[in-house]
Amino acid sequence: MVYEVKEGPFYAIKMQISNLGTLGGVRVNEKLQATDENLKPIPGLYVVGNDAAGFYGNITSCPTFEGLATGFAWNSGRIAGENAAINMKQ
Repeated sequence: MVYEVKEGPFYAIKMQISNLGTLGGVRVNEKLQATDENLKPIPGLYVVGNDAAGFYGNITSCPTFEGLATGFAWNSGRIAGENAAINMKQ
């Protein structure tokens, strides 16, 4: 720590960090564009992270691997951002 801790009382707790994804969510394509009921992309609408469907595939329960959803959130945001930038230039 960058400063001294001089006065109590002090308490310790054990914590576990987790980040879960969505079972369901908004249907998206490979560019993370939201799709309509006919699976056609909705122009300008991107969905990433826990709001995007399909991360867990066709299973009905969450895998218990820590960090899976965090990696998907970062990567899906990157993919959507790249595709949104391409669409802005067109």
